[in-house]
Amino acid sequence: MNYAIKSIDNILLVKVDDLLNELENKKVITELKEMINTESNKCIVDLEEVGFMNSVGLNFLISILTTCRKNEGDIVLIHTNQQIIQLLEVTKLSSLFNIQKDLDTALDFFNGK
Repeated sequence: MNYAIKSIDNILLVKVDDLLNELENKKVITELKEMINTESNKCIVDLEEVGFMNSVGLNFLISILTTCRKNEGDIVLIHTNQQIIQLLEVTKLSSLFNIQKDLDTALDFFNGK
């Protein structure tokens, strides 16, 4: 898995290209949790390069969501494909995640809070 984490306007942006490997996901989650606890409780997850997601990817997103909300923050998903949206709907998790079209609309969401 390739990933990148950077801060934009005190909001963490996480780009991932694959969420199918639980061990690799845990490495990213560990790094991200520390950043959420110390730097920012707001997180945008860019799923543009994720072609397919299963329960391992859902666990990744739920871990980030839980950490953000525990710190009184939130998470926004961007560039979600139809398969990911359907997975969130089938698992009844779609109401937990804010889904925006792209980075600009996600930043607007957080700046409007």
